Amino acid sequence: MSYGPYLEKTKRRYLIGWANKISNQNQTFIYHYQGQDIATLALNHENGWVIEVTISRNNIKNPTWRDRDNCYDNIDDAKSAGVTWAKARIDENAANGAPIKT
Repeated sequence: MSYGPYLEKTKRRYLIGWANKISNQNQTFIYHYQGQDIATLALNHENGWVIEVTISRNNIKNPTWRDRDNCYDNIDDAKSAGVTWAKARIDENAANGAPIKT
């Protein structure tokens, strides 16, 4: 049974938030920016947090970007880096009128 897109998104956010509380290994954060979804996956490694970012629009996903050059000390830095990178790509491609490329 579907309750519409708003309630489905709310349900998904609740489940993601709940999963984040019980998992220390990785965490997924969903953001919305200029009509696009930004999914930041933060992975906990021995040396800190690394990130993977996927940008999607209308359920069409772009290739996932993996930051292999940086390792972040805490989860907040990892989240911020992922969202900052994604917003920069969205703004850059909107200015050029081009699709997103990672």
